[in-house]
Amino acid sequence: MTQYQVTKEHERREQELADFVSQHWNCVCKLQRKFSIYDAVARAKESQKPRVFIEMRIVNYRYDNLKEIMIPMSKLVLGQQQTQMTGVASLFMVHWYDCKTIGYVDVNNIECIPDYRVTFMGMNRTNNKEEIEVCRFVPREVFTIIRKANEPDGSEAIPETTESKEE
Repeated sequence: MTQYQVTKEHERREQELADFVSQHWNCVCKLQRKFSIYDAVARAKESQKPRVFIEMRIVNYRYDNLKEIMIPMSKLVLGQQQTQMTGVASLFMVHWYDCKTIGYVDVNNIECIPDYRVTFMGMNRTNNKEEIEVCRFVPREVFTIIRKANEPDGSEAIPETTESKEE
């Protein structure tokens, strides 16, 4: 996997999203900076056991401006592997930053017809401009929205896989 430089602004926005998740799901959500498969992990406040892994995507668009979101094949494969090993859900969470909408899909249960495409060179905003990658394009309607534009947050329970509920 290609290494890239994360900007301070990117780090600030990811922390902002982790803080929202902590408040929204009444849990502890921490960023995993080094050697991590996904950007963050959330756990119940009274436990050290992971409840959900979160790959974060912050896009500088409004929800209505993008009909679909690209999820890199590598993130799908890694998410499926970590869920298979641990029984912990792997979510791909998007923050449509311009309108403050936040939603997610469980990478192990994306409910739509698979649509895989090779991206054009230069589409990957964080890696070398010469690179391409295979991505799954997921319609925005498939995402579970947990915060809509300009609406107050309503807290809810953290999503779990069947395995993590049995503890």
